[in-house]
Amino acid sequence: LGGLLKARMGVDLPDDVAAQTISLPADARAATRAVEAQRARIEAQAAPEGEALRAYLAAEGLSGKSGVVDVGYRATIQQGLQKVAGHGLAGFYFGTFPEAAAVEAPQADGSSGSAFGYFGDRVDPRGHEPIVEQAILFEAFLTAPHGQLDRFAPTDGGGVEPQFLETSRTSDEIETLEQMHAGALAYARDLLAAYGPQIVGLDFNPAVALEPLIAFSEGRLTAPGAVLKALRVDDAF
Repeated sequence: LGGLLKARMGVDLPDDVAAQTISLPADARAATRAVEAQRARIEAQAAPEGEALRAYLAAEGLSGKSGVVDVGYRATIQQGLQKVAGHGLAGFYFGTFPEAAAVEAPQADGSSGSAFGYFGDRVDPRGHEPIVEQAILFEAFLTAPHGQLDRFAPTDGGGVEPQFLETSRTSDEIETLEQMHAGALAYARDLLAAYGPQIVGLDFNPAVALEPLIAFSEGRLTAPGAVLKALRVDDAF
């Protein structure tokens, strides 16, 4: 139980409570009861962290005209941001599953969000769409070159900053990821520089764009060992 709440919510439990053993999904009901019993502790920690998050979003200028860009797929982070911010957001994803439609629910100010999947919209998570079958590769390539976000906390200077968990990646793996990300961004900038505003009217074929990724996953394209080593998902959740 202690490991579950630490990974999911960053909550530290007393040793005697944390030692409760649960197995998911087999013990889902028992786990729900155990977590519910810690509601007061969780809410006490969540209150100041929620305030810090709202302050951070305000400082970043988040508004109803803002958009969320992510890999996919259920738009759960967007749902959480909408709940904290009190208004809808637009979500732009490589792919979405049917659950992403939950962002369309009315928010505190009466607005609602939206979520769009470019390579697959509301696709079956058990299906054979390329964006589903290559989901882990997308996650591995687009993972951040640092540990997972843990919480937002006030700084000594009066601001708010994100705090990250320790990463299991080596410095070499982080450097490789940063190089791959820099290459992808350079390619995108070259396209924008070449086409300018006209790029909006170009007809891109999503299936063709996915072909190199499919070829890589099938072994028809190869990569240096350093790249293969860096392509993994660091996910405590």
